[in-house]
Amino acid sequence: MKKGCFISVILFLTLILVATFYIFKYYNDDITHFGKTKVLELTKTRLISGLNELDDKQYVDSLKYSIDKYLAKMEEDSLSKNYSNIKKLEELVDNFDVILLDKHISLAEYKFITKQLNKNDKRKKN
Repeated sequence: MKKGCFISVILFLTLILVATFYIFKYYNDDITHFGKTKVLELTKTRLISGLNELDDKQYVDSLKYSIDKYLAKMEEDSLSKNYSNIKKLEELVDNFDVILLDKHISLAEYKFITKQLNKNDKRKKN
């Protein structure tokens, strides 16, 4: 590699690094807000579409309401600053996927999901 190419590569990488730091320093809130809303939107779409595919529609309306309420609460909380919320959301989606495998929600599964959705509310009230 020639000396001029090496200097050009170092200069180019330095400019990219500086631009990245500048963007994250001054636009971090905008980026995290966009990411947070996108994650919540995709999660809501995935959960609601899973509910719509159920054969038994007995608990669908109440679960949709509970999911909307839970995700609205998540949006109020700072998802980007509290990474435990991301873990809780991931756990909820994983449990929901397992429950929806048989295309039927029993009473025990309904109670489990509502308990998991309401777990955060009880902790904050105390």
